[in-house]
Amino acid sequence: MKKLFKSLFVDLFFGWSLPQVLWLIFSQVSLFYFSILWDDAPHALIAAQAGMLYTILAGKGKAACFLFGIINTPLYAYISYVHGYYGDFALNVYYFFMMFIGLNAWLRNASQSAVEGIVRTQLSNKGRCILLGVCFLLTFVLDAINLKMFRIF
Repeated sequence: MKKLFKSLFVDLFFGWSLPQVLWLIFSQVSLFYFSILWDDAPHALIAAQAGMLYTILAGKGKAACFLFGIINTPLYAYISYVHGYYGDFALNVYYFFMMFIGLNAWLRNASQSAVEGIVRTQLSNKGRCILLGVCFLLTFVLDAINLKMFRIF
């Protein structure tokens, strides 16, 4: 267990450039400021802060992101349920359990990924054009289906 916390600590606090640290601080401070300004509930503020940290850490490829996801998902599920967003509620319940699975899988392969590094891939320009075209096509097809299904005369 001590090894787990040590590896998460190292993963969380090392490997940051100055612009990344400044962005992290700016995002957290501005989120806190606007939450106070808009008189947001404390649990909503915690959920937003944890969600932002999860997103930034996941983008950096850090396993510690799962810890913030474990905080964010039940809080956001609760907020979604209270406000009647049952789809978001169900999705965040699913995400909550997947956080544990992801953390387990990541830590199980931590020694391998520490040596090899995380392999990042990206779409080629052709792949981006295809994806954009499919999204536009699906938007129009689904919109047409929606108009036919809900047309009221």
